[in-house]
Amino acid sequence: MNGQRKRGRVNVMGALRYNDKKRVCFMIKKGNSETFHEQLKKLHEEIRQEWRLFVTLYAKSTDKMPR
Repeated sequence: MNGQRKRGRVNVMGALRYNDKKRVCFMIKKGNSETFHEQLKKLHEEIRQEWRLFVTLYAKSTDKMPR
Protein backbone atom coordinates (compact mmCIF):
# COMPACT_ATOMS: atom_id res chain seq x y z
CA MET A 1 0.00 0.00 0.00
CA ASN A 2 1.46 3.33 -1.01
CA GLY A 3 1.23 6.46 1.07
CA GLN A 4 3.25 8.60 3.38
CA ARG A 5 4.31 6.73 6.46
CA LYS A 6 4.67 8.04 9.96
CA ARG A 7 5.80 5.69 12.70
CA GLY A 8 5.07 2.69 10.47
CA ARG A 9 1.47 3.69 9.72
CA VAL A 10 -0.01 4.70 6.38
CA ASN A 11 -2.23 7.77 6.39
CA VAL A 12 -5.36 6.43 4.69
CA MET A 13 -9.04 7.15 5.16
CA GLY A 14 -11.68 4.97 3.58
CA ALA A 15 -15.01 3.26 3.66
CA LEU A 16 -16.29 -0.20 2.82
CA ARG A 17 -19.65 -0.43 1.07
CA TYR A 18 -21.94 -2.97 2.73
CA ASN A 19 -23.71 -4.56 -0.26
CA ASP A 20 -20.74 -5.43 -2.50
CA LYS A 21 -17.72 -4.67 -0.29
CA LYS A 22 -16.38 -1.96 -2.64
CA ARG A 23 -13.60 0.04 -0.99
CA VAL A 24 -13.17 3.78 -1.38
CA CYS A 25 -9.86 5.07 -0.04
CA PHE A 26 -8.14 8.44 0.07
CA MET A 27 -4.52 9.09 0.95
CA ILE A 28 -4.13 11.84 3.53
CA LYS A 29 -1.19 14.08 2.68
CA LYS A 30 -0.65 15.66 6.07
CA GLY A 31 -1.87 14.90 9.55
CA ASN A 32 -3.70 18.14 10.27
CA SER A 33 -7.40 18.85 10.71
CA GLU A 34 -7.81 20.82 7.46
CA THR A 35 -6.57 17.95 5.31
CA PHE A 36 -8.63 15.45 7.26
CA HIS A 37 -11.79 17.55 6.82
CA GLU A 38 -11.07 17.93 3.08
CA GLN A 39 -10.75 14.17 2.65
CA LEU A 40 -13.84 13.52 4.75
CA LYS A 41 -15.88 15.83 2.48
CA LYS A 42 -14.57 14.01 -0.63
CA LEU A 43 -15.49 10.65 0.86
CA HIS A 44 -18.96 11.90 1.80
CA GLU A 45 -19.55 13.30 -1.71
CA GLU A 46 -18.47 10.01 -3.29
CA ILE A 47 -20.96 8.10 -1.13
CA ARG A 48 -23.74 10.57 -1.97
CA GLN A 49 -23.07 10.21 -5.72
CA GLU A 50 -23.24 6.43 -5.51
CA TRP A 51 -26.47 6.61 -3.51
CA ARG A 52 -28.03 8.93 -6.12
CA LEU A 53 -27.02 6.49 -8.86
CA PHE A 54 -28.53 3.58 -6.91
CA VAL A 55 -31.82 5.44 -6.36
CA THR A 56 -32.01 6.40 -10.04
CA LEU A 57 -31.37 2.85 -11.26
CA TYR A 58 -33.79 1.38 -8.73
CA ALA A 59 -36.52 3.84 -9.71
CA LYS A 60 -36.06 3.04 -13.40
CA SER A 61 -36.20 -0.71 -12.81
CA THR A 62 -39.28 -0.71 -10.56
CA ASP A 63 -41.02 2.57 -11.48
CA LYS A 64 -41.05 3.58 -7.82
CA MET A 65 -38.70 5.06 -5.24
CA PRO A 66 -37.18 3.02 -2.38
CA ARG A 67 -38.39 3.62 1.15
